[in-house]
Order: sequence, then C-alpha cells, then structure tokens
Amino acid sequence: MPANKKQKTKVATQQYIDIAEIHDNTVILKDNTLVAVLLVSSINFALKSEEEQNAIIQGYISFINSLGFTIQIVIQSRRLNIDNYLEQLKIKEREQTNELLK
Repeated sequence: MPANKKQKTKVATQQYIDIAEIHDNTVILKDNTLVAVLLVSSINFALKSEEEQNAIIQGYISFINSLGFTIQIVIQSRRLNIDNYLEQLKIKEREQTNELLK
C-alpha cells in the first residue's frame, strides 16, 4: 500500500445507534432510558354524540396529565379501500327481509 494513502477504518453501524438492547418489547437506550411504542386503534370520533366526544376528550386529558414522563405522539393515517365491504353491505341490505332493518 502506498505510504501517502490513509487506511480507512471501518466503523460499525452500532456505534451510531443509541440502543443498548431490546427486551420484552421495550427498547433500552445506552443512557438507560426506556422506550416503548404503542399501537392503538382509531375510533370514529365524528359518529359519537357530543356527550361521548366530551367524555373521550376528558379521558384523554386525564391520561396525558397523569403521566410522569415526556411522551411523543405520532399519528399515522392510512387510506383504506372499503369498496368490498360496502358491496357486501349492499348485498346484505338487498337480502334483508325485515323492513325495520333496511
């Protein structure tokens, strides 16, 4: 190898990641901070009555205020193709014999 060429040192990717280990679905960072990711399902808030909406909001406020640590909330929305579901509902509606349920 020529004397004027510097030898490149390979650095492992792990040196750049702050994760020490992952245990029981919890990430333990090198500074001993614990990190967890929660996946929650959505509700159709618009279909709730005003009373139900207020109860949901108050419950959420109480939950957030009860935490003794900082959190990060990430909302990810996805488009969902419900054409097949709607078609099935139309078929069931046509098959329905009870007029009160139509």
